[in-house]
Amino acid sequence: MTWYAFALKYLAMKWPHAAPNTHNGINEALTAVTMALLDDRPGQLSEELIRRALRNWAFVLPGPNERELPTEIANTLH
Repeated sequence: MTWYAFALKYLAMKWPHAAPNTHNGINEALTAVTMALLDDRPGQLSEELIRRALRNWAFVLPGPNERELPTEIANTLH
């Protein structure tokens, strides 16, 4: 299982029972760890775009597989 798949499963397990402030903490923590695990690669998308895709689309519910994403965000998460 990839880190991203694990993070999405963790989010789905924790999010429904968490308070709003905890939602923000979960989102920030998963985003920070994910960003730290990314390798620098030639042609990599901007850190700002990746962080925005994770914070606003990936690590919130409903998740990215449960709603329509803007093309730029879908490509970033892919």
